[in-house]
Amino acid sequence: EVMDLGTMVVTYGDSNVGKTYVVLDQCFHVAAGKDWNGKKVRPGLVIYVAAEGGSGFLKRVEAYKRKHGTEDIPFSVVPCPIDLCSENADTRRLVKLIQEEEAHFGQKCVLIIVDTLARAMGGGDENTSVDMGKLVGHCDRLRAATGATVNLIHHTGKDKSKGARGSSALRAATDTEIEIDEGLMLVTKQRDLARPDPMRFELEGVEVGQRSDGKTVTACVVRWVTESEFEDRLSPLAEAMLEELEKLIDAKADELEESGENPTKADKATLFVPWDEWQTVTKSVVTGARGKPVQRTALYRARTELSHLRIIKKGK
Repeated sequence: EVMDLGTMVVTYGDSNVGKTYVVLDQCFHVAAGKDWNGKKVRPGLVIYVAAEGGSGFLKRVEAYKRKHGTEDIPFSVVPCPIDLCSENADTRRLVKLIQEEEAHFGQKCVLIIVDTLARAMGGGDENTSVDMGKLVGHCDRLRAATGATVNLIHHTGKDKSKGARGSSALRAATDTEIEIDEGLMLVTKQRDLARPDPMRFELEGVEVGQRSDGKTVTACVVRWVTESEFEDRLSPLAEAMLEELEKLIDAKADELEESGENPTKADKATLFVPWDEWQTVTKSVVTGARGKPVQRTALYRARTELSHLRIIKKGK
């Protein structure tokens, strides 16, 4: 499982990495009652608070409707900013609106999206624990009143390695935290559920209409990439380097076993291989153009490719 009913979720990432596309993909599958990426869903009403995005967001919604062939599904958009922080917060009004939509569709609300957290802070400061605590409190009230999951779309700070920006009070209160990077969805925190494997995706265009000048209007939707498809996209050198790295890791795991330890799959994933050792082994078995030794710059490019695709993680 990725998200549980009635929990608080934060989906975060840098700008323009596909956060909204991924979340919309989840929304349409839940509202339509269709399995999402091979996983069962709890069908029901989905409320999407589109506090930012404008007309571009509505094009994305239309693209998903056309992709899934779904028009009359329990999915409602609230196309305006919302205050979930101040004393005069919109929590009660949002709960009332949700109840009205439940009556209209004849289904209980199971998922509420707030896009974005920053636009829901009102005049609050997301870097202070006091204001972030107020926002978390209003999200708790939403969950208590509706029984639905609340998913806050958020951004990373200047240092992406530190995760979602703002006060640590947010992460402490979060049940499930999901990072969206270039073509990758990664669950970085799971309070009660097991963490699923990373999921890879790409964006593909869907025609949603035509402009007055006759030009086609398109918007993107998510297409999930299988592991075999993903592996086929690696360059030959990156694939060869990965194979040698796996051999080195297996050798280090064997050493642990011989010393009396029994490494698990998680232990193997954290084993560190020095770059000098890795490139030396690779150069001894891989040849470059015309049978010549592979160049150091080519090795660096292949390592960057593997790192960018989040197959490996660089040590400090």
